[in-house]
Amino acid sequence: MKPDFKLVGIEAIDNSSLRVTLINPCAFFPDLLAFECYYPTNERSMAAFKEEDAKTSRVTYNAAWATPPNLVTNGPYMLTSWQLRVGMKLAPNPHYWDAANVKNGGVQVVVAEEPLTQLRKFDAHEVDILAELTGEVAANMRSQGRKDIHIDPSFGTYFYTFLCREKLSDGRPNPFHDVRVRQAFAMSIEKEPIVKNITKAGEPVTDAYVPTGVFEGYKVPQGLKFDLKKARALMKEAGYPAGKNFPQIKLTFNTEGGEHKAIAEYVANQWQKNLNVKVDLEGVEIKQFQQRLHNKEYSVARASWYGDYMDISTFTDKYLTGGGNNDSAWSNPEYDRLCAAADKEPDMQKRQELLFQAEQILLNEVPILPLYNYVNKLAYRDEIKGLNPNPRNQIILKNISKE
Repeated sequence: MKPDFKLVGIEAIDNSSLRVTLINPCAFFPDLLAFECYYPTNERSMAAFKEEDAKTSRVTYNAAWATPPNLVTNGPYMLTSWQLRVGMKLAPNPHYWDAANVKNGGVQVVVAEEPLTQLRKFDAHEVDILAELTGEVAANMRSQGRKDIHIDPSFGTYFYTFLCREKLSDGRPNPFHDVRVRQAFAMSIEKEPIVKNITKAGEPVTDAYVPTGVFEGYKVPQGLKFDLKKARALMKEAGYPAGKNFPQIKLTFNTEGGEHKAIAEYVANQWQKNLNVKVDLEGVEIKQFQQRLHNKEYSVARASWYGDYMDISTFTDKYLTGGGNNDSAWSNPEYDRLCAAADKEPDMQKRQELLFQAEQILLNEVPILPLYNYVNKLAYRDEIKGLNPNPRNQIILKNISKE
């Protein structure tokens, strides 16, 4: 039996109006509708690619619907060609409602997986914009004083995640189930050398989870700072004086991107030097790494989070009890209560205060160890206009022109 679509709370009033009924007030709902997963698609053009499961009535679509010439869009461009690992071409859409204000005659997207190849193409004027530089290339361009490297605040945070369950996946007692151990590990790392000597692209260190300065009016909660005396006292209190009897654990990271390994080596060295705890390093490829985190098959691991929409809840919702993205398996009833209250609060200032209190609980209990905020790293020359750098790194192609 198919579910009744009327239960969804969405109805078309006429050809140009949509009514959405929400359970709770949602001050950021217009921004949410601009999030990619809410984009409309053309039902008639997709009909030929429709696949329906006879048992569950679940509808999916063969991916060919999104390839040229099948893809129908309502945006400023039409997809005219696409080749895997080569690139794509976008031509102006004559049916676009605002076609008169599209600032360019089309866009060619070039794929070059090697960072140095990307830079060579840029320096040879084969491409005009490098949309996301690697840390190493950005750091080198920055050290050379190049004017075509642009580094701006981002919408993400780099951190370490602790598994908070009582037992590790192999059945052994988990030392990070004790909040005192997590706090001690957090307070025994000097973070400045990470951004100064490893990432080197101007990333700001942070003790908080939500990126600093992105949400107007949002106060920054007080995270745990470097405090070796207190860290050692907490380890002793937890039953591990000077690291004695601490179990063998692994620090897991994905091998893609040289900075993850370098940061892990530095952090492991800090824990050995400051807490007398030896941590083994474990590098795995990205797919296995993601599965390990999702399945809670780790003890401490590198992690990160980028926001999806312009509201603090895009960060705080990650650590709700039982959440699909809550890799740490951390749970706190008061945190859940504050986030639920914020969901129902229409006043933005009051919502921010509730989420501020929630983030403070998260930072006190340390299911994650924030290290630094990401930055957006783009390369483009002065003749490129209309990019409008922003924390979410949303590039509106129709606004870009080349003088």
